[in-house]
Amino acid sequence: MNDGSRLMKTAAVISLVFGVISMASLFIAATFPAENTTVKEGMLRSLTEKTEVTEEVSNRDADRIGYLTIPLPDGVGSDNISVSEEETEQRIKISISDVPAYFYHRNFFSGDMKNIRNIRYGYENQVAVIELDTDGLFVPDTLVDNGNLYVGLKEFQDVYKMIVAVDAGHGGDNEGSVAYGISEKDIVGKCTEALINELRDRDVKVYLTHDLDTDADTETRVQAASTVSADLIISLHTNADSRTRVTHGVCVMSQEENSEKIAEIEQVLAEELGFSISDKTDENVPDIVEKADCPVYFIRLGYLTNKAEAEKMAAEDFAEKAAKAVSDAILKR
Repeated sequence: MNDGSRLMKTAAVISLVFGVISMASLFIAATFPAENTTVKEGMLRSLTEKTEVTEEVSNRDADRIGYLTIPLPDGVGSDNISVSEEETEQRIKISISDVPAYFYHRNFFSGDMKNIRNIRYGYENQVAVIELDTDGLFVPDTLVDNGNLYVGLKEFQDVYKMIVAVDAGHGGDNEGSVAYGISEKDIVGKCTEALINELRDRDVKVYLTHDLDTDADTETRVQAASTVSADLIISLHTNADSRTRVTHGVCVMSQEENSEKIAEIEQVLAEELGFSISDKTDENVPDIVEKADCPVYFIRLGYLTNKAEAEKMAAEDFAEKAAKAVSDAILKR
């Protein structure tokens, strides 16, 4: 082959390489929106939990096998990073502050994309927002090392004892039962917030079936629990009797066939709350008990129409007591 032919072939190869690089650059640039793009907020029927971002961690492979690698600008570390979970959307949201404009147009993600269906990137006021849509429920495992943020995905069962959907009876404009100036919505709302914290302290993953300031229909609540693969639903309510003000006691309903388990749950609730067990049978099975595809414990904490019980439930320390009692009763089931 003469020198002229070699030069022509070399030029052709160089031209091809530059063509491929140009096409790749166009493709990658098209993947990311332009500066000041706002990332769509996810639906938040779940509780958004923030995950701690750890600085350099040893005893992990240098190439971080199994982790998505996100480059970081110089000077950006764990203090600049916020990671949260939006599980009803099967999404992990990462916010990184002090990121120069177009940084991720020039510095690309790499590593393990397994279980990640889609990646979206937005940028506003030097804050990069990255959303990872996953193909299931995962807990983010994050660390910062060597100028990169590494994001791994852990299976829920490897992190939590169980997944519980907490269903607050009533909300929004729906007050539920009202007696002696006390509403079911207020009592249950406070107990729900306390129960969330109590269950989390016991390594239980907690979701709400609906926001406390809204009143969702049964189908929405059941679907919310199903979406996050809840092991069970705890539905909190108070009780009322329009015919008499002496009816009293706690009551638990469930599709659970073992009546002894229900009796045990009622016994724990009664003992810890200082109430009796209601001897009144409710013949109407709640819709959520009938329609849910996981066990439901429909708990009536006491009667608002019974003045003594209403005053106990309105007491400042009742929510904490109820949260502990419900957690003790259900987790021992």
